[in-house]
Amino acid sequence: IHISGSHNTVSNSVIAGAYGKAIDINSGTTDNTIENNRIGTRFDGSVPVVSPAIECARSLTFDPNNWYGGWGIAIGGTGHTVDDNLIAGLHITQSANDTPPRALEIFGSNHVISNNVIGRDALGNPVGVCGQGIKVAGYGTEITGNVIVRSRVDSEGAVETAIMANDSSPTFGEITVQGNVVIDGPGRIFEYGPAVSN
Repeated sequence: IHISGSHNTVSNSVIAGAYGKAIDINSGTTDNTIENNRIGTRFDGSVPVVSPAIECARSLTFDPNNWYGGWGIAIGGTGHTVDDNLIAGLHITQSANDTPPRALEIFGSNHVISNNVIGRDALGNPVGVCGQGIKVAGYGTEITGNVIVRSRVDSEGAVETAIMANDSSPTFGEITVQGNVVIDGPGRIFEYGPAVSN
């Protein structure tokens, strides 16, 4: 779903297997709402069991025993709400150097990212996601009350954290990260990336 306008709502949808972003909101847009969607799962919100030996394997070869839930949500613009979505089982076929699919990638300003469940399916299984839980840039965004289970990092040597803020812009800041729960994450709960000045 590609949104290039303002004041739209995407709700109660199931999107699985998206090779690009499942929901992608352009910069220059305002006040869109993304709520109560299931991304990366079957219609009932479940994700099949995958052997740990092949889970999140970086390969361009499709393996029918793996689960390819696709990519998550990316937003730009101003004042969007991303609330109460379930994002789990994200994975794509990819080369060893490609960025694994992120659950939430946030640019722009003054967004509300709340009460989303990342990496746990509708049956309560800790299925994880193969990429970053939440990556945020911009300013004025609130990230509150989210649950992130078994997220990973973008690449070897990347900041080991479930929620990462990374932006070199002089306007970067005023990001609220509060009341989030991280279970079995890649390291820290929240950390700044290398682009953020000391």
